[in-house]
Amino acid sequence: MASLGAVQVDISHEKERSLQAAVAESVTSGSSDSLTQLRGDDDEHGDRHKFLADANQKASEVRTAGVADMRRRHIGPNHALMYDQPLHVIRGRGTTLYTADGSQYLDCVNNVAHVGHCNPKVANAVAAQMGVLNTNSRYLHENFSSHAAALAATMPEPLEVMYATCSGSESNDLALRVAKKANQHGATHVVVMDGAYHGHTSATMDLSPYKFNGPGGGGQPAHIQIMPCPDTLRKLNLDGGAAAREAIRRVREAGGRVCAFFSESILSCGGQVVLPPGYLQAVYAEMRAEGAVCIADEVQCGFGRVGTHFWAFEMQGVVPDMVSLGKPIGNGFPMGAVIMTPDLAKAFDNGEQYFATCGGCTAAGAAGLAVLQVIQEEGLQRAAQEVGAHLRAGLQALQP
Repeated sequence: MASLGAVQVDISHEKERSLQAAVAESVTSGSSDSLTQLRGDDDEHGDRHKFLADANQKASEVRTAGVADMRRRHIGPNHALMYDQPLHVIRGRGTTLYTADGSQYLDCVNNVAHVGHCNPKVANAVAAQMGVLNTNSRYLHENFSSHAAALAATMPEPLEVMYATCSGSESNDLALRVAKKANQHGATHVVVMDGAYHGHTSATMDLSPYKFNGPGGGGQPAHIQIMPCPDTLRKLNLDGGAAAREAIRRVREAGGRVCAFFSESILSCGGQVVLPPGYLQAVYAEMRAEGAVCIADEVQCGFGRVGTHFWAFEMQGVVPDMVSLGKPIGNGFPMGAVIMTPDLAKAFDNGEQYFATCGGCTAAGAAGLAVLQVIQEEGLQRAAQEVGAHLRAGLQALQP
């Protein structure tokens, strides 16, 4: 007797060995072809559909357990997994994720697949370019220049110069480098928002209270000042100008100067906090009076996600000095960018060469251009506004 879930199937030892071999092949290949063939050969045992379903379930469980065991042995233990029972995801399409056990999930979590998992236009553009040429930014190529121009066209003036990176973390790291080089006072202090997350490089971890004040964090670095997160529900910390002045005062009291102010235009890890009207206007005015540059982190909230505008900073009526981009820029292709003013780019151009191996490669340009094209052609910004308004109204209806 071989037990497959709740169904008992009478099979000979030869049949049992065949089943075991079919399950093993399914685990290894991810295909159920051998199980399907075995089911077809097993008509005499009846309930063929149930047999196949149970065999596939068994194969899925064995396969998932093997993947989990391999991960435990070979992947760093703090490579985080979501959920108490992690999903073994094997395929994605649009807004849907498919797992090894045949389940389908509406993906309301991932913020990378901006135009949908495995978007055919993006995937085909990358594959086509990879089949012809994929090299770095040290060579002339239409994709690299065209993507930079297309991004600049979405920005208000004078944001028109792009530096390519591999990720949002690298984008914020680079923005900090530029801010320090451009500062005429030798300033090194940075002001950030409470709860912020700006990346996992050494420099950007220092910019991230979400990390340095969280489990395993080393606490607030001496060169970082934190502004309190506005609470529009309880009407707390709504005056951006006052918060900025206090942060600058503390820096001056410590004998330093502020070189940069970093903030997401909507505070993502801080709790999806929409800043009060005029908040960034007041903060930017104080920071610029101090000689600091203002950097908008649009890694998670940009590219039309807010619906009313293409960039979330536009909701605040401000023009940052630099904008950092990542995650959705390539729909999963490893790339990011910093868009800045010509003056900042000139200050950064001090003799040190800069190049981008992955973020500035020819395939990255193909991915980035395809993402921008899909957003426009499929009206995704308008869709975000309509669906967002519907969701917001439904949530507000639940309030007492």
